[in-house]
Amino acid sequence: MESTLSLLPRLVRVAYEVRRRGAWSLSTAGVVVAWWLLEWLVGQPIDASRSLVGLAVSGCPSLAAAIVVARRRLEEGVGPNPIPPRRSIYETLADARQRHARAAMFVMLGVVTLLVFDRTNHGQGSMAGLVVGLFGALGIVHMVESNRWERVERERRVRLYELIAPRVLWGSLAPGTVYSVPEADPPDDDGERTLIPLPRTDAGRAPRRSRRR
Repeated sequence: MESTLSLLPRLVRVAYEVRRRGAWSLSTAGVVVAWWLLEWLVGQPIDASRSLVGLAVSGCPSLAAAIVVARRRLEEGVGPNPIPPRRSIYETLADARQRHARAAMFVMLGVVTLLVFDRTNHGQGSMAGLVVGLFGALGIVHMVESNRWERVERERRVRLYELIAPRVLWGSLAPGTVYSVPEADPPDDDGERTLIPLPRTDAGRAPRRSRRR
């Protein structure tokens, strides 16, 4: 039974997913800024002008693209929303935290690789500017987008979900199908709380959720 459930697509709350993506994007940009300042303080060859150029080169296009994609996601997601498919499960908070931790680990590994490449090739901080521009722009847009998703939920008194495939580390950035579930009372804290309350189906039974023993 457990192996069968693990193969089903998972329903994640859109606002939560976008906010987490924005939070670790801003955290990544902050870590790189701290690394840049440390390198500058200890007297390593750092060229501020190169870093600023890299920041502008990656930040401006990333900001523009992220705004366009976020607007499209909101426009397509706030229309009439279908109910979630029956062959899906709600992701628990524990599973969500574990998935986000793995995603953050891979992102930081890539960032460290880029910074090492910058150091060994005497980039003088240009790669740091590129990374901060990219993740800073994405983080700001995602945080604003998550607030708008939450506002839509409050106005319509629903919770909005998207589907992610099993073992995928993060949801798609592209516009996709958004599912709507009526707002319900919060469940008891039994150690298996889902991201939002489980709605009731027509048969009076809550949809299945993933369990960890």
